[in-house]
Amino acid sequence: MVDEIKHLRRAEFDSIIRGGIDLIIFFYKEGDAASVLGIESMKDVNHLIGKSFELYFVNTDSEPDIAQAFSVEKIPEYVSMKKNKIYKRSTDLLQPSEILALLK
Repeated sequence: MVDEIKHLRRAEFDSIIRGGIDLIIFFYKEGDAASVLGIESMKDVNHLIGKSFELYFVNTDSEPDIAQAFSVEKIPEYVSMKKNKIYKRSTDLLQPSEILALLK
């Protein structure tokens, strides 16, 4: 199991989104205290998820095009996708166990 945070970059965006895998994208802003707390707690998610979905992070400061493609207005924001479509969204700062609920 990989314990590192995967950052989604524009160069790989299309292939990841069209890949058909269930995924959650976590949008955050560099230096935002709430976002930093969310990232720290989300490292624990890798121990909970197994291989049922992929988790990617997007820094809206360095990847504004991706944030715009998802109409992200509030930070932090989670977007879950199933079969290439947005399934659920949340702007609450979630605990690792709550992140799993975004795909159920």
